[in-house]
Amino acid sequence: MSKIITGLATAGLATLVLGATTPLSAAAVPANGDRAAAAVDAEDRATASLPTPQVAFIQAEESGSRLTLGGLAPDADFVRIDVANGISGGTVGVWNGRFTHSISAQDVGKTATIRAYDYSSRSSSAAEVALGPMSAEGEDEAPGTPVIHAVSQYDDDHLVIEGTITHRPGLFHKTVVWAEGSGMSFDFPSENGAFSLTLPIARAGEVIDVTGSYGSHASEAAQVALVPTQRNTASEVHPLEVASPTAGDLLAAPEATFAGSGIPNSQIVVTRDEKTNRTSSTLCETRVSSLGDWSCTSPALPAGSHDTVITETPTWASAAKQETRTAFSIVDDADDDAGWTPSQPMLSSVTENASGRIVVRVIANRATTAEIVVGDHEETVRGSNGRFAFELDGSLAGATATVTGLLAENRGRSLEIPLTPVAAPDPSPLAAPRIHGIVGDAQNGFSIAGTTSYFATEFDVPGVIVQHEGRFIGGADTTWNGAFMIPVDAKYAGEELDVITVRDLAMSDRTTVVVEPTEGLDASDIFPIDVTSPAEGETIPADTEVFTGTGIPGSTVAISSTTETSETLAGELGKADVLADGSWRVELDAPLSAGDHEMTVTETPFWEEAAPAVSTRSFTVAADSEGGDDGEVAEKPITVTAPVDGSTFAAGSVVTYTGTATPGADIAVRLGYGLAPVTGTANASGEWTVSRWLGNAPYTATITQSKDGKQIGERHTGPTITPAATTAPIVVTAPADGSTFAAGSVVTYTGTATPEATVSVRLGYGLAPLVAEADENGNWSVSRWLGNAPYTATITQSKDGKQIGDRHTGPTITPAATTAPVVVTAPVDGSTFAAGSVVTFTGTATPGADIAVHLGYGLAPLLAEADENGNWSVSRWLGNAPYTVKVIQSKNGTPLTATHTGPTITPAR
Repeated sequence: MSKIITGLATAGLATLVLGATTPLSAAAVPANGDRAAAAVDAEDRATASLPTPQVAFIQAEESGSRLTLGGLAPDADFVRIDVANGISGGTVGVWNGRFTHSISAQDVGKTATIRAYDYSSRSSSAAEVALGPMSAEGEDEAPGTPVIHAVSQYDDDHLVIEGTITHRPGLFHKTVVWAEGSGMSFDFPSENGAFSLTLPIARAGEVIDVTGSYGSHASEAAQVALVPTQRNTASEVHPLEVASPTAGDLLAAPEATFAGSGIPNSQIVVTRDEKTNRTSSTLCETRVSSLGDWSCTSPALPAGSHDTVITETPTWASAAKQETRTAFSIVDDADDDAGWTPSQPMLSSVTENASGRIVVRVIANRATTAEIVVGDHEETVRGSNGRFAFELDGSLAGATATVTGLLAENRGRSLEIPLTPVAAPDPSPLAAPRIHGIVGDAQNGFSIAGTTSYFATEFDVPGVIVQHEGRFIGGADTTWNGAFMIPVDAKYAGEELDVITVRDLAMSDRTTVVVEPTEGLDASDIFPIDVTSPAEGETIPADTEVFTGTGIPGSTVAISSTTETSETLAGELGKADVLADGSWRVELDAPLSAGDHEMTVTETPFWEEAAPAVSTRSFTVAADSEGGDDGEVAEKPITVTAPVDGSTFAAGSVVTYTGTATPGADIAVRLGYGLAPVTGTANASGEWTVSRWLGNAPYTATITQSKDGKQIGERHTGPTITPAATTAPIVVTAPADGSTFAAGSVVTYTGTATPEATVSVRLGYGLAPLVAEADENGNWSVSRWLGNAPYTATITQSKDGKQIGDRHTGPTITPAATTAPVVVTAPVDGSTFAAGSVVTFTGTATPGADIAVHLGYGLAPLLAEADENGNWSVSRWLGNAPYTVKVIQSKNGTPLTATHTGPTITPAR
């Protein structure tokens, strides 16, 4: 059996966007901090195999009679190339992890075997390649267009262009970025993605092109004005984010692997008390890769809760540090072994990716790893929040896979999955968070405790953010089964904050809370602990395997029995998590003994500040699986006459179920986890009827019949009914897509949606949504003052706090061109000045533009910023030479207009 172990499933956000491969490390200048030294264990190195060589390209030489093979062999000193039945084999040296070898054209079409070696006799596994012209992925591609984040001036003699460039790491050649013009400056950001181009101050004021290239492939050029910028924009392009561990994660391993995204080549330091200069507090350090992702693993941590700080120090001194937090818990292995077993997996989806591979996504709560077995293929992956994704070869389509959740040595129940397409379920409507209380004080800071709901089978878990006056101040990337605890700085004491559930670009309605300590948490009042199965006094079959109930999302429940018989000792029957929808499902660890049971359910909330809750339940276990004394009960099968399978209902209406069963039998109709069964009794003719108010979800009925508290016959499944479509699509009638607006003007958005729905128009992160109510005809309208940025609207509609229908994206509108020309009002052209005097230059330009006044080579430019009316002014002591003024206006380093020349002034005779 082949066995594959893959790494942590969670990737940095930049990796997901750009499709990263394994990053390499590198350096850049000027730096705020030194690179952390990478320690290599000599003993491990001596026994480990070398990486398998990779062929980067095979290309024809000019002679036409030979080809050059280039490849990568990390850590190797030489490679051996053997060509089956060929003449081109040989041994070649490896330099800087790269090697080349000349191949005879006579060997084209033959197979070469390549193996790497080093001088300590270590070797690699063999790589095979068919000889013929080829390029590995990325080897024949140009890098992305350079992104300029700043033009900085660290001394009187130079300017430094600072930026990042995207290109696949680990290729044969280096990516080069250069600034065009005399005195060319270049850098090699291949392995780190960040570059610094140093140019003499004499070139100040020029507008130059910055271009990246890989081999013969050049990128598009980025234009930059050589004028010092007010700030470095790298943190806006690459905000620091943590993808793992997420808020509330429970980690079974004693160490934690941190992963996320940030500014390429920045230094990441993870600490537990914000003191990065103390060795005892630093958990791990790393560098952000060229594609913006990073990861590092801490040493062993004690069991319990951990609140960590992630600090990012960019490679350029002009860029400010970034900082974020994440909180998680380390679970004691002994506690895991004693009580926790992963739940049976739930299937989320089976899909095919662009490469033709089968992607299976499952959810197994409490599991830290999950195993999939298909025939002789076995694979184990790690996951986060109980979410696991497997990638399988497309040839396995149609086979049956067995998936099992694993926690340390404990294995949960397995689930068999046919490898046939299953679409991912529609995501849950985003619900506004419930705030259960605030803990802390104005000296040490506060924490907001709350819950937000989502479907138990939802693979992409929503997050929660906190805003103050429309500005992001904190949040949690994901929640622990809907529960969250978000720290808030003490400076917000007494302030109103908005708490919002988010998924991708969608945001829920906001919940506003005042930052002041509460007397305890109210979660148990809103979500009282309850047992939905078995019912009080119910007689259940001996083969019952699952108990269900409801409670506080994010809590844990433990079930114990006070009954002791000759077959089963009193004690714990099982544990489970309360999921984000408030439901729990305990899979019993062992069969129940026949007789009367007194069961206790203990709920432990997610927050330490909330007290545990207890519920009890009395029930009887029948002597056999039928629920009867001897298994022989006269019975009729269950039938359902209404509603018919596949029918629809109006959400909020009362639906009546009718059918037939055994005369006198008690009927229980169950419509889903977390819902109490609807009960009735079959009459003398066996006819029964039950009614229930239904919401806006689809329902599949599960119906059982019993006599004297003992189930008889088989359970009946069906019908499935769905809510009738009552949601109108969102339509935007104004403004039109692609239209422009005058910056500073009020723009009105109008359109149609579901009558009386709440419509939220979001124009970007950090901006509060515009909210309106659609009238009885579905018409809605919202207005907002807009700045000078482009805006793409994201619009959702909801009822009773729950999103309905799909979100609508668009229109995109942009500010109208408002660039004003550069005008110099003083001094006038041809005027004179007294040598040694201070001359003041004044004029007008685009409001808010950066102004650079150049008086000649070798002189640093005079810098100013045009005010809201476009006025600017700079002054300088002048010598005894004539001067011709050149003025450039720019924003964020990008020139707005051509360089303005004049006036010319001369010293008085």
